[in-house]
Amino acid sequence: MSDLILIQKYEVFLKYIDPILQNMPVKRANLKNNTENLFLKQVDLLYLAVVSGTPSRLNDADSGLAGIRFRLRFLRSIKHRNTIIKVVDGVVKKTTKSGFLVSRKSTVHAEILLSEVGSIIGKMKKGK
Repeated sequence: MSDLILIQKYEVFLKYIDPILQNMPVKRANLKNNTENLFLKQVDLLYLAVVSGTPSRLNDADSGLAGIRFRLRFLRSIKHRNTIIKVVDGVVKKTTKSGFLVSRKSTVHAEILLSEVGSIIGKMKKGK
């Protein structure tokens, strides 16, 4: 039963983080694609851990979660700048908006969702 809940909890994380990744600037497309690949590769690690139930597969899934948490902190530390161009009455106005690729609040919420997955993996490791 906890096996199905594990995958469902991770799916909640994916559904939360996907719109945030889609809003990343085009200049960071490579980073966005690599991050999406990392997040989707974790699904494979979770299924392998659930099916096999061996401690090594559970450790792989757990270390994958640590890699995801690192990637979230990394994305939170990168600043970017957007130039917004508005034309008002024939006059072009440029404004610059700066911020981080992922906000602190989004990172905290995503890490809370991941901690639920991690706690389930921890319980599975103790049960083996």
